[in-house]
Parts: sequence; C-alpha cells; structure tokens
Amino acid sequence: MTGRLRHEAAEWLLPPAVKRIVRRPGSRGLRLSPAETAILAPNARLQGAYAGRRCFVLANGPSLGKVDISSFGGEITVVMNAFNQHPALKLWQPTLHCVAEPAATYDEPDRVLFLERLLGGYTSTTHVFPMEMKPFFDRTGLLPPERLVLVKQHGVAADYAAIDLTGPIPSAHDTSILAVSMAIAMGCNPIVLLGLDYNWLSHRSINEHFYDDAKVPWGPEVLSRWPYVQLLRMAIPCWEAHAALRVIAASRGQTIINATEGSFLDVYPTATLGEVLAGNHSTPDPAAAEIVP
Repeated sequence: MTGRLRHEAAEWLLPPAVKRIVRRPGSRGLRLSPAETAILAPNARLQGAYAGRRCFVLANGPSLGKVDISSFGGEITVVMNAFNQHPALKLWQPTLHCVAEPAATYDEPDRVLFLERLLGGYTSTTHVFPMEMKPFFDRTGLLPPERLVLVKQHGVAADYAAIDLTGPIPSAHDTSILAVSMAIAMGCNPIVLLGLDYNWLSHRSINEHFYDDAKVPWGPEVLSRWPYVQLLRMAIPCWEAHAALRVIAASRGQTIINATEGSFLDVYPTATLGEVLAGNHSTPDPAAAEIVP
C-alpha cells in the first residue's frame, strides 16, 4: 500500500476524515438521472425488510472490545469499515457492512488490495458502498451483485423526513451515519448502538479502535497533528447528523439507543447492553427527539 493510500485510508476510517465531506444542499430538488434511478431500484429489497426487529449497529471504537458480542449471530447487525478485525466474524456473519468513503480515496492498483483486506472474512454479508463505486466493482468483480448495495449520498440529515434507499440519503460525515441510516431504512426497532465512543475530542493521543491500530495497514492516527479547533469544527456535523437521525427514526416509531459505555454521543437515549438484552430499556417519548440543536 502506498504512503498516500495509507494516509487517505486512515483519514476516512478515523473521525477526523469528516473534513472530506463538504456540507451541501439537502435532497430537496435533487433529480436523479435514469441511470441513477436504475442503480438504486434494487435497494427496494432492503426498504422495511426488518421492520420491528432489533438491530445492533456496531462501530469500531475501543469499547466494542470490552463487550461480548459472540452471541449476536441471530441478530440483525450493521457493521462498518474494519470490523473484520473482530474475532466475532469467525462466529457469525453481519447483515450489512457499510463503507462510506469516497471512491476517489483509492488509486489503482492499491485500492483493490486495500478493499480485498477490508472485505476479508465476509461470506454472506451484504456490503453498502457509495454509488460512485459502481464502475470499480463492475470492473473488478470484487463483490457479486447480490451482495452489493449502492447508495446515493447527498446533503445533510436535517433535510430529510425519511430514509428511502431508492433515492438520495444523507451524506455520511463518518460511516456510522450511513450505518444508522441503513438501520432506519430497514425498519429496525430498536436500533442499538455499540462501539460508538465518539471520544476523539477528549484527548490528543492516538484515536483508538477495538483492534490494534499499530497492526492495521493504514496505521494509527495521532490526533495531535490536527489543530484542536479544527477537530471541533469537524465534529459538529457528526453530532448534528445523529441528532437529525434520531428525529427521523422517532417520526417512524423507531427508537435508537446508545448502549456504548462512556460514549460522548449524547443525542440518543442510553441503556446498558445488559438492559437491552433483557428488554429492560425504556422507550423514550418521540416528542423528546425535538431537542436537535
């Protein structure tokens, strides 16, 4: 892997990569081309596919390494980025694996090798990528069509009243936003977040994950190389997007619960994983979701 690719990969897989997303107008007035409409049409199979079923959205924060997810084989699970570093992948296959990075992140031929590593270990999981990746997958055949979902990302979550996978969906300031959007679109309820620490503003050292950051191809990301005020500016759209997703879900009778111990993402109601598994978590009043900043 080249130095440039390693740098690009690290910047997306880690939170500071939100700088790559420019806030654009929302989906209002966006017209899809006939070709885009045709690409998105097969996504109807996922729309409402798991209505009323519990879903776990698993991010890659260090807290994920401290909880037991070995029994999640019977659950609807949405994972992201380098989840294949987790030993649980040897026990069960996730429902969806999301990668939101722009297609321009990779250069030939290194991007093929990088994606092969990112997709390693999955045998039945469906993978979600931006629509711009279609030429790449058409050319490489890296994934069979039945296990590939392409989405059109556009605008900010606050401009959306619903998530329809056959049309535009909110842009992902980080991949967790895409993953939660997918869970909402599939009709899951409740949607339970784990590993979404969102704590990169709390320190100036290595932004850690559940895996050993020194042993992955893209290497560790040292947060101190960023001016702190820039990290603050880049983080705000992430919090705002999740707050908006909470409103979208609540309007459809869906509850999103953050079960990540110590998470800084405070826009969702919280519970422990034990409470979720026991069914003892509370269902918040949908009107409370109107606290979006």
